[in-house]
Amino acid sequence: MLGRKLEVTHADSQSNPGVARAQVQKALDGEPYVLLGPGYSGSVKVTAPLAAERGSPDHGGEAAELTQAGNKFLFRTSFGQQSTMPKVAKYVADDLKAKTVAVVWVNNDFGKGGRDVITQEFGKLGIKWSPDLSTEAGQADFAADVTKVKAGCRRCRLRLSQRGGERRILKELKRQGVAVPLIGETTLVGQKVIELAGEAANGACGPCRAHHDAPVESVKAFRDRFVKKYNTCPTIMASRATSRST
Repeated sequence: MLGRKLEVTHADSQSNPGVARAQVQKALDGEPYVLLGPGYSGSVKVTAPLAAERGSPDHGGEAAELTQAGNKFLFRTSFGQQSTMPKVAKYVADDLKAKTVAVVWVNNDFGKGGRDVITQEFGKLGIKWSPDLSTEAGQADFAADVTKVKAGCRRCRLRLSQRGGERRILKELKRQGVAVPLIGETTLVGQKVIELAGEAANGACGPCRAHHDAPVESVKAFRDRFVKKYNTCPTIMASRATSRST
């Protein structure tokens, strides 16, 4: 770049804030020009202050509160929840004509941020939400949660923000016969979720910030290279990682 060779090192944060903090601290000791990641909002929350203290630009995270923290060294590679959630709420109100919704969210910074922003928007639009269910990261069994949704969501729409357990909750919703529109976060309609959930993913929709089918030549070229190398379409997270590097 500009006639100078770039030196890149990699570290696995394991989507764990404690591990991410240790890895970023180690990286900062090498005085990097810029940090790319971590991408997990909970990890960014604890690592961004470290980068800011050193004056190193950092890229990553979508949780609403990250922008609100006033960190001048934190850059987003896609729209944050303050931008996407109002659009989702407007879609629920204007296109689906929903009066009530069930809100299911994962109990971490990403899930709570999305839940807080969208319920605020629902309030402005006169949409009621019930049940309002918190789930845990890494949760494997959603039978009890879906039972609650089914009991209180016979005529309403379902709004999901469940990073990591999307395929499981989609399958459980199908198993219990919940047949209301499914509207979720970016991760709900990720390629891997669609592959793993199979038919249970049919009808689910959500905002895609960096989808591999976007009608952009550079995105198409990336998708073709990715498919040739890995024999599968890139996930949204893979596409976003590429947007960071370019």
